[in-house]
Amino acid sequence: MIVQASVTGALDFRDARPLDRRWHKRLRWTLDYLDRQNDARVVENLIQQHLAVLDYNGDDNQFSTHWDEANRLRARYGGLVSPWGDWAPPDPQELAAQMHEEYVATFGDPQDPEFDAEMDRLIAYWEGKDAA
Repeated sequence: MIVQASVTGALDFRDARPLDRRWHKRLRWTLDYLDRQNDARVVENLIQQHLAVLDYNGDDNQFSTHWDEANRLRARYGGLVSPWGDWAPPDPQELAAQMHEEYVATFGDPQDPEFDAEMDRLIAYWEGKDAA
C-alpha cells in the first residue's frame, strides 16, 4: 500500500516525518482510503462478473467454463490489488444457499403459504393494471 501511495502521488515521502504523530495519522488515513479504493475495484469486478452471466443463453457446460474463468480472473485481480485478502472462488453450493437466505430475508420464504398469497395478490394487481 505504501508503494501504491507513493507511485500514485497520494503521499510524498520527501516530506515524511516518521517521528511526528500527525504524519503517521495522515499516513494511516491515506492508506485506509487506498485500501477502500482497492476493495471497491474488486467489488466492481465482482458486479461485472455477475452481470456478464446474468442473461447467459449457453448450455450449462459453457456457463460453468466462463464462470470458473471469471472466478480465476477475479481471484488474480483481487490478489494484485489486495494480496492479503482471501480471493478463493466461492463454492457454488454455498453461494446458492447464501443467495436463498438473502432472498428469504428480503422477500419472504417461497415455501410459506402467506408468501404465495401475497404473490397471487401482487400478480392480480399487476394483471389488472395491464388490462386498464
